[in-house]
Amino acid sequence: MAVTLHARQHAHMLLLGIRRSARQHCMRDVALVRSRITIGSGGLGLAGGAARVWLLSRRDGGYASSRLVACAAGDDVRGSGKRSHDDAKQSRQLQKPRRKRNRSTSNKDSAAKLLNARIVKARNDGEVADIVRQHVGEFNEIHVSTAANKLAKLSARRGTRTLGKSQRDSVLLLLEERLQDFESISARNVANLLWSCAKLRYRGNHSMVRYLSDHVLRVVDDFIPQELANTVWAWATMGHQPSSHALAALERRMLACVDDFNPQNLANTVWAWATMRHEPSAQVLAALERRMLACVDDFDPQALANTVWAWATMGHEPSADALAALERRMLVCVDDFDPQALANTVWAWATMRHEPSADALAALERRMLACVDDFKPQALANTVWAWATMGHEPSAKVLAALEHRMLACVDDFKAQELANTVWAWATMRHQPSDKVLDALERRMLACVDDFKPQELANTVWAWATMRHQPSDKVLDALERRMLACVDDFKPQELANTVWAWATMRHQPSDKVLDALERRMLACVDDFKPQALANTVWAWATMGHEPSAQVLAALERRMLACVDDLNQQDLSNTVGVGDDTTPAAS
Repeated sequence: MAVTLHARQHAHMLLLGIRRSARQHCMRDVALVRSRITIGSGGLGLAGGAARVWLLSRRDGGYASSRLVACAAGDDVRGSGKRSHDDAKQSRQLQKPRRKRNRSTSNKDSAAKLLNARIVKARNDGEVADIVRQHVGEFNEIHVSTAANKLAKLSARRGTRTLGKSQRDSVLLLLEERLQDFESISARNVANLLWSCAKLRYRGNHSMVRYLSDHVLRVVDDFIPQELANTVWAWATMGHQPSSHALAALERRMLACVDDFNPQNLANTVWAWATMRHEPSAQVLAALERRMLACVDDFDPQALANTVWAWATMGHEPSADALAALERRMLVCVDDFDPQALANTVWAWATMRHEPSADALAALERRMLACVDDFKPQALANTVWAWATMGHEPSAKVLAALEHRMLACVDDFKAQELANTVWAWATMRHQPSDKVLDALERRMLACVDDFKPQELANTVWAWATMRHQPSDKVLDALERRMLACVDDFKPQELANTVWAWATMRHQPSDKVLDALERRMLACVDDFKPQALANTVWAWATMGHEPSAQVLAALERRMLACVDDLNQQDLSNTVGVGDDTTPAAS
């Protein structure tokens, strides 16, 4: 009887405690209080097992549950006090006091999340600007990062760009000022903000770029691969020159997490180094190559093209295994290459003196034919330049298609693209149509003042090699341009220019010849044997009599490098009356 009375009192106290707890925590609804209590001589229990009391309550829109264990069915309440592991654990959970929520902190967190969500949902850069102006004082570092990121993305699209440059700059200034209120910035936000600055066309010396770059050394060990890649990409894009310490720290971090780099991270990193003219350590380059081999099947065309372009620009010689793996990958996804990726790839191969397989070259030619109408002048010029440098002879069908495309966009060609195109045709011994040559001449006249010495020399050399006779108007324009930049001519450019004039039977003005002579005297000690021989051959062929001072200077230079003169150079130098045309340098 005492046991039964004790059990009844114990159960009654449990139920009172549950009701009291529910009232104290302002629970809105008591969904269910279920107790199936059976009283027997053995104690308190539930039919079919342990004696339990369940409370399900609804609070703040969600459900919470408490599980209470009175005792095991059939156990003596006055027993030894031993309980199962689960019962003991549940008992401790019951006794543990409920933590009181800090409503102030919770409200602040909710407000911060709502503010960030408003920024994310902004439909144009004007809406972002309004939020910044109204709430910048409430911003944390995440808000600053999100706002800058949204401005960068929305300002880049015509349909979502509503702010003028001065309006956008004023908003960015508010973000910059707010950013400097924080003692520290996380690695993720440093990288994201630098990326946003690059997309917003900040210059590398901008105060915000310098401020963020100073934080890199503090957070470098927290960078993940994407943040590393975004950071160096942003620096390269903005023309920012980070300290050697910062670059070294990033390299060390890359080595630590290189196995987590994906193809885009790898390609963006080497592209950035190449653009910055940074030379990473051999250890880092080797590690990145190993990682590339491990994930090469995930490279897309842009990542492939950017990688080989970067290697070529850095003067890096990747292993044969790496080049072969990238070629195999190119063959798999060649139909997804766009014109720029195609052009960058063949340009890189030519620059690295790499000889791709016949299958790779044929596949790229087929792809070029498929997308030739999307080629821009730079891609056209780089492609034919690469073929000429590699000694590759593309099919007549491909050359005709490229000529057709050149005619369609000739008015967009720049001086370097014009010069590289005619140089490539001459080197490949390709004879373009008169229509194409006339169109290129007209374009040269329109941009002649942008020609540099090398472009001038390559153009007249190409015309002479192709046996093309440009109009007098074009030749006069090129001569005027030569006079304007003659002091920047190098020995090879001087020699190729006079060789071309002689080969074309063109007679330049005395003023031009005198200017070139003066320049020759200034750099005569840099002339190589072939340049010396071609120069005197050209003067003799044109019937030009250089001054005694110039001849004496060239003689002294010949004596200094006579052991390097080959048979043709000697013949061109002493046999100046010979009708044989020497090869240009």
